[in-house]
Amino acid sequence: MSDGRGPETYRRLQEARAFLEDLREGVDAAAPGPISSHRPSAGAWIVRAKQALQRALLPVTRIQLSRQTSFNDRLVRLLGELVGTTEELLRKYEEAGVKGVEAETAANRLSRRIEGIEKSAGFGAAEAGIPVRALQPPPARGGDLSADFYVAFEERFRGSEEDVRRKLEAYVPLFEGLANVLDAGCGRGEFLELLKARGILAKGVDASPAMAARCREKGLAAEQGDIMEALQKEGAASLGGVFSAQVVEHLSFPTLASFVREAHRALGPGGVFVVETVNPLCLTVFSGAFYLDPTHTKPVHPHLLAFLCEAAGFREVRLAYASPYAPEAKLQPVDRFHRLEKFSDAFLDVVNNNIERLNELLYGHQDYAVIARKA
Repeated sequence: MSDGRGPETYRRLQEARAFLEDLREGVDAAAPGPISSHRPSAGAWIVRAKQALQRALLPVTRIQLSRQTSFNDRLVRLLGELVGTTEELLRKYEEAGVKGVEAETAANRLSRRIEGIEKSAGFGAAEAGIPVRALQPPPARGGDLSADFYVAFEERFRGSEEDVRRKLEAYVPLFEGLANVLDAGCGRGEFLELLKARGILAKGVDASPAMAARCREKGLAAEQGDIMEALQKEGAASLGGVFSAQVVEHLSFPTLASFVREAHRALGPGGVFVVETVNPLCLTVFSGAFYLDPTHTKPVHPHLLAFLCEAAGFREVRLAYASPYAPEAKLQPVDRFHRLEKFSDAFLDVVNNNIERLNELLYGHQDYAVIARKA
């Protein structure tokens, strides 16, 4: 308190309180104000005319000004409470032995401690020039959830194995004539079964021990592990194909970009890269499939995933959309044969075109796949 900042703060609070009291007692927004005129000759007549007009309009203006008066009263009362609260806080600081500039110093110390904690945790490290510890990519499936939980979750919400095989069957022809295909995030092994049935040599990897064990029980080549580590173990140009379904939405963006680059490195000339994921262009997936899974990180826009493949060196990159909604689940167009006569055909065209656009936005394809080939 040697700099006098404490007494200065009290003095300003007292001045603010006195000013608010003057406002409360001396300012009446509804009271008629003084009327004058700067014209010397006709000034008196102008003043009388303005006074008469003021009296005529007083019933109307009083209604509006009463609202302003009520607002002013509430504002003054609020500011008075704020001043009182500030005084009370200052008294508490003094009782605790923290006064004036000491209180500010204590706040600064607290701020510096928070900054130190943030830096030690890696926040703001780029600005401070502190080396950041590399983040480990999250597992492709399951996270910290128990194996039993995720197996049961897949059984309930992913669909039966028969349904999944039927859905993934469309991708099998892309791998015809290839060998040594890796299914990254193979799950229960539905796609590995389809490849095996076509005589295509393939193996799988999944973060879930239970999923990998189920694959092996079926006689499929699969191991438990991280998909990035599995790709990195593969030699350059050693794979004929890489397939991954419903996995990349579990990955952070840096891990996703590394996954695409590693797949390109591990694939030989003519190798095929197929990645299926949830389609964020279909908005209803967010009310069901995407946020239902607690291990999802973020959706991947199809154009972003396609661009990542192009940037990694893939050629013939294209998008294929899958899992459309059934027609009966969509918004239904207006039937022209049962329309009211007052609606014209042109009006019905506008309505049905809008319904079609809404259906594309809300009930489009629930999944999509990027299909890319290495030159």
